[in-house]
Amino acid sequence: MSTGNLSITKVRAEPNEIHYWGLIIQAWTHPADHAFEGDAQYMYHLMSDHYGFDGICYLATNPYTNITLPGVTNETTKENINWAITEWLPQNSGPNDVVFIFWATHGFGYTRGENYTGQETYKSWLKYQLDTDGDDEGDEIREITLGFDINEDNDTDDWVGIDETFLVEQTGILRYQNYTDDELRLNLSTVNYDKLIFVSTSCFSGGLIDDLSAPNRIIITTTNETSKGGGIGTNYMHPWVSHLMDALHGEDVYWNPTTRQLIHNGTIDDADSNEDGQVSLKEAWDYAWDHDENRPEETPWLDDNNNSLPTYVYESDVNDTTDGNLANVTCIPYRLKVRTCKTSGSEISGKVNVWIDGNLEGIAPVEKMLSPQYEQYHNVTVEPTTIILDGYEYRFSSWEDGSNANSRNVSIDHSSRTITAYYHIQGGGGCPFVSSWNGTGFVIDNNLLPNSAKSGGTEVEDYYKLEQSLVPVGEWNDQSIYPLLISEFQQEHSYLDQAKLITADHNSNINVAVSPSGEILTYQNPNAPLSAVDDQGYDWIETIHEIDEFYYEGYDGSCLLLNFGVVEAENAKLIVRADRPPVKTSIYIQVLNSTDNWVDVVSFIPRTYWATEIVDLSSYLSSTGEFKVRLYFTDSHKVDFVGLDTTAQEEIDIEEALLLLAYHSDDGVVTTKLRTDDDVYAELVPEQQITLLFAATTQNAEQRTFIIYVKGYYITLDN
Repeated sequence: MSTGNLSITKVRAEPNEIHYWGLIIQAWTHPADHAFEGDAQYMYHLMSDHYGFDGICYLATNPYTNITLPGVTNETTKENINWAITEWLPQNSGPNDVVFIFWATHGFGYTRGENYTGQETYKSWLKYQLDTDGDDEGDEIREITLGFDINEDNDTDDWVGIDETFLVEQTGILRYQNYTDDELRLNLSTVNYDKLIFVSTSCFSGGLIDDLSAPNRIIITTTNETSKGGGIGTNYMHPWVSHLMDALHGEDVYWNPTTRQLIHNGTIDDADSNEDGQVSLKEAWDYAWDHDENRPEETPWLDDNNNSLPTYVYESDVNDTTDGNLANVTCIPYRLKVRTCKTSGSEISGKVNVWIDGNLEGIAPVEKMLSPQYEQYHNVTVEPTTIILDGYEYRFSSWEDGSNANSRNVSIDHSSRTITAYYHIQGGGGCPFVSSWNGTGFVIDNNLLPNSAKSGGTEVEDYYKLEQSLVPVGEWNDQSIYPLLISEFQQEHSYLDQAKLITADHNSNINVAVSPSGEILTYQNPNAPLSAVDDQGYDWIETIHEIDEFYYEGYDGSCLLLNFGVVEAENAKLIVRADRPPVKTSIYIQVLNSTDNWVDVVSFIPRTYWATEIVDLSSYLSSTGEFKVRLYFTDSHKVDFVGLDTTAQEEIDIEEALLLLAYHSDDGVVTTKLRTDDDVYAELVPEQQITLLFAATTQNAEQRTFIIYVKGYYITLDN
């Protein structure tokens, strides 16, 4: 069966949990009529962005274009519809769950349209579907009203029943197919649920109630059994069903058929008629009834009491005033998800408890379904505020909205939400931090000015190759505009004298790094040492021979002797990938001198997060014997990889970008303070930040590496 990339996902963790499953079927489109497309996209927006359904199967058809709309799982075919109802839903939905089916297409039943002139027609899918199993009312309409002998018993005097059908438009030879109410009734019998909600946009869809009415089902139809829908509204969707969704959404939306996008117009819709703070399906139904500009041509029906009413019999409507009780107490809750992360962005799991409205909900990440009460605030608290990860101390820093109390009030207003509590590593290592723009937001990259930890309040220079991706926010006159963010998180006061962004364009087979002194070097295939023996005689070569999750961790006074064997090359560039626990001390890179004593070549303080260091050791190569390098540790630093690259320095295109703007979160424009080395400082204290905008010639090679240069210092504040 062609079900494409449809998948079955089990997310149920506890037997008493309630989960929500959505099935969206859009089975018609046309170059001049994208209303069903808009209807289906609106419902997907509600299910995915506002209500946070556990799973959504979204089938859509569009034989006129290859555009794929957001959320679409696969093409609409009868085969895929049957699969979704009889396999996907049964394998996901349980006895406590809610199933919501939304069907957007043309429908037929009581009439077949003006083109129908008899029992034979050139469009086979336009034929009447005679009810033969008796599930529809058998005395709906007389044959003489139809104008022909539909049951072929040689007279036109009989009362007959007509099945309702959905039109399924699909690619291939069988372009149009019918999907009958009988097929739907049988397929739905395979689904397990506590409550089923069925909404149809089709003409004559009220006739579905005869077949679908059952306990704990809410059947909502755009029309009664004998009426067509009212056409396309001014919002380019079908009026009644779009108003139903407006009520559940809380705001008007219209569909742009040209761009194929939903547009929020800012008009608030308050369908909470009983003012209890939530919108039930009955309130949404009433709101749509009151606001449908196509009434009385559109005559929506609702059934939720298992009595197969309203219906149509003896060519008259039979209404039911007792419907609506189940719909009146049925509200779709919103989902609140609480995550915990390091300020670097990586997830923290299994460490932090989450309380919502005073109740312990579990250990983050946590999800909770909440009643959709407008403007109601829910209290969220994370504890403990201090945790230990990999031997390091992390403390609660802030929420994603910038608030810094570990208890906050969250508004669940017309939308599901995900909130994130950030924890920051303690002990310094150098502040401030630089964040890179990744195309959608700033992502913390690493700390700057680590050597200021031992500079005694004097200026230091810092060159750092960005590890995170840096994406331009725009192009102008062959220039790319790059944003960076420098922030102060810890109890330190930073003084920034100058900031630069350096770009290095190069081929993709070349890597670029920068030495502690600012030398921009290329490397290609660093060779791991033959051995990496610590001061206790243990060989760590299997741990540090490649970049992975394994690392060597030194301690104060330990060393790692790296033997690279005989190096028959003119170039030798040492590449080290390291990070550090909460300490501000150095790793020393040492070589043997002529008297076989270890001497320092350079030292560096590893940064908060993994970073690549490079040092040119070409002048220390020996013409005879093995080439050995020693890493001497002054604290518990981590080393993930060490290698020696012997390739020649490649030609690369290096450019210093122009600082267009430096904007301080409190002090405003500080551009001139950071353009030159003049001892005029832009200052940062905790919770402040500076946004930098640089202009560089648009990338002219396969790859671009970014290096930030900062000159300044910081001092630790007295707590």
